[in-house]
Amino acid sequence: MLAYGARRSVQGYVWQPAIEAIDREALAVLQLRKLQRQIQRVRAGSKFYAEKLVAFGLESWQPTSLAELDRLPVTTHAELVRAFEAAGDPAGGRLLVDPEEVDTILVPASPSTDAPPVFGFLNSNDRAEQVESLVRFFCMLGVHGADVVQVLSWGHEPMVALYAGGLGGTGAYAAPSVADYLGVHVVGMEIAPGEAWRTVATARLLHPKGIFANLEHLRAMQEILAKEQRTPPSLGYDFVVIRETSLTALGELADLRRVWETPVFFMLDCAGALFTAMDCGAGRGLHVWEDLFYVESTDEAGRRQNGAVGGYLTVTSLTPGAARLLRYQTRLSVKLDFNACPCGRTHARICGEAN
Repeated sequence: MLAYGARRSVQGYVWQPAIEAIDREALAVLQLRKLQRQIQRVRAGSKFYAEKLVAFGLESWQPTSLAELDRLPVTTHAELVRAFEAAGDPAGGRLLVDPEEVDTILVPASPSTDAPPVFGFLNSNDRAEQVESLVRFFCMLGVHGADVVQVLSWGHEPMVALYAGGLGGTGAYAAPSVADYLGVHVVGMEIAPGEAWRTVATARLLHPKGIFANLEHLRAMQEILAKEQRTPPSLGYDFVVIRETSLTALGELADLRRVWETPVFFMLDCAGALFTAMDCGAGRGLHVWEDLFYVESTDEAGRRQNGAVGGYLTVTSLTPGAARLLRYQTRLSVKLDFNACPCGRTHARICGEAN
């Protein structure tokens, strides 16, 4: 994790070259060491995973290679819901820490309209991990110094309040934030489309370098500007980031770049798994931080698939936290590319939707 007050200015806006451009063999060694520790943690502290390990004859299992992770069946949304209903607590027996250490509970959007949500639980380690991810992404965008950035989120999300700080200073339970590390000013705003007029007005007042929003909000902003007989480029953004929970909007990027006349990036946000990925502008896919997560693509039965062929995005958290997930199979159908990106980063990338 980051050391408080750390600064790094590197060509290409790479925050931590030793990690982001790490040799793949060295990365695998790092991942295995973290995975072994994670298995030990969940065996000792997570009722949910301790019982799962026993059920599949893995009560004393310690993987000696990353390929052995296949022995552990995937964790599904339905499985987490059943555990929640049986345990009678929102964590479904997944908590690894004392409940008093949990300072935030995430209520992400459900994968379908009738499915109960899978709650996310955050403590100080979770916040540090999320800040680490966001700092790297901000550096990808060239954000630094006294830049102003609009970050839009729903009211129940902690992204702005916990991770990005704000013009009013870092929240009492959020230090250090992205703003602390990079010296930037983050303007947290409501992402509801009805608030688009406020986003437009704030952009005119503060002249932000860029904006994080979803597709629906950007469309609402375009409508407001059209009524005023103005165009999106009049707001002067150096970049626009679309933050979505699915990959559907990837197909809209070319049109958005034409309309906004500025680079448009895509951020995938899997809130239930505390997982994010974003493209760097090279057009080669969304970067995944593999020192924080081990990623696979799996079929319906949980069998690992070739990355180029694709399957369901399946993530394993490799760091300590309040309630970690192992081999969590999302319903996102993706292709993965494990080759180095032209930007110099060597971590895996989500390079599109699988058939």
